Amino acid sequence: MQCFVINLVKDVARREQITAGLQRQGLDHELFPAVLGDALTDEAIGHAYDAAAAGRCRHPMTRGEIGCALSHLGVYQQVVERGLACALVLEDDARPGDALPQVLAAIEPLMQVDTPLVVLLNCVKLTSYFASRRLDAGHLLAPVLDGTWGAHAYVINQAAARSLLHGLRPVRLPADIWDEFRREKLATIRAVVPYCVGLSELAAQSNLGAARAAPTALARQAEERGIVHWLHRYAYRKFIYQLFVRPFIRRQVMTW
Repeated sequence: MQCFVINLVKDVARREQITAGLQRQGLDHELFPAVLGDALTDEAIGHAYDAAAAGRCRHPMTRGEIGCALSHLGVYQQVVERGLACALVLEDDARPGDALPQVLAAIEPLMQVDTPLVVLLNCVKLTSYFASRRLDAGHLLAPVLDGTWGAHAYVINQAAARSLLHGLRPVRLPADIWDEFRREKLATIRAVVPYCVGLSELAAQSNLGAARAAPTALARQAEERGIVHWLHRYAYRKFIYQLFVRPFIRRQVMTW
């Protein structure tokens, strides 16, 4: 399976660390030059980024988030242009676990489908017992429910690369909003449980730039609908969730 590692040219320590980790596991990879959002001109931002759509969806994006999104879209473009059936995408602060090679071997045949599919290898907080399938003796492939933040490790197939390129250009969402991609039917999102790629200590030194902006008023409207909305939410959490949902949810905590 082709492996792309997204890395800023200036980040030598990150590049050396992940290269060493992948080499130890016998995984070939290709460095993909990341886009530094802070270095983009206003003209380039205006061409690549839809500020109005971003505000409607979630929040105005920072330059760092825009650069990160463009980097991942650039990888998807390579997947499409090369006609790759699927590809492993890693950010340079990923920490591959020992099980990664065997998990990739189990996943690869499942990616040979015409429907858009993304498999997250990082820690996903909530997954479902329903429709899970066994990959190997120690791992399952499960539908995701929540807690899907992070784009540092995933496998994407050709159909998903095409779908995300079509649906996310110009840029309007950060690269790791998998729940939103799923809601918009841009791709089916699955997760490997337990996760097989963590984060290195270098991840604390984010290169995204400024922190994510606060949601706009438009983005908050769906969550702020007064007492009726609050009562519905309370009833769901107190009764429906506890009785009918929670027993079928698998929880994961990130430990490495």
